[in-house]
Amino acid sequence: MALSAKQAILGGANENTYTVRIPWVNREYQFAYHPGFLPWLVLGGRLVFGFYFLYGGFDKLFTNGAWKGLAEFKKGELHAFLAFADPHWGLGSIYNTWAKHPTVIDIIAPLVVFGEFFIGFALLFGILTRIGFLSAALMMFTFYLANAPANNPFLDEYIFYIGIFATLGALGAGRIFGIDHYLEKSRLVQKYPVLTWFLG
Repeated sequence: MALSAKQAILGGANENTYTVRIPWVNREYQFAYHPGFLPWLVLGGRLVFGFYFLYGGFDKLFTNGAWKGLAEFKKGELHAFLAFADPHWGLGSIYNTWAKHPTVIDIIAPLVVFGEFFIGFALLFGILTRIGFLSAALMMFTFYLANAPANNPFLDEYIFYIGIFATLGALGAGRIFGIDHYLEKSRLVQKYPVLTWFLG
């Protein structure tokens, strides 16, 4: 029997199930997913965020293809982020102090750009993907600690980003047209299976 487009996307006759057991409550939960749709969704998410971070790194160093270095980023976006952080939320007061010390800004600026490049390449090419997603989540958490959410007691877009990164990392996004797929077959990883936690 042929499936409609809606059935193909939502599951239907070709869906698989994944069972999760939670021991301390002695319960099992089953999740249905469509094997022909989920991998493409995961791959798309990985590539979108890879481009997002990579572009962010290039944008801080170039304007219209011309090199501008880190000076503009230090004096503008980074300084404003630190100086206008909420001193009554998270690490806001520490960020305010850092904004007054050019040496600290000189240290933070290249770390931010390097982090964006690392995350971007890791996600685009699917190499050390889980480390890439973990790094992205940590970066979003530092943003979260700067200012209190505007319309919610504790939730904002950064928390949702962290949740998305955790989900894509758990689903093994780097194994889909990614270098991690081949690294997992290497002798080193076969000898030390714990390394698979950093791949995929």
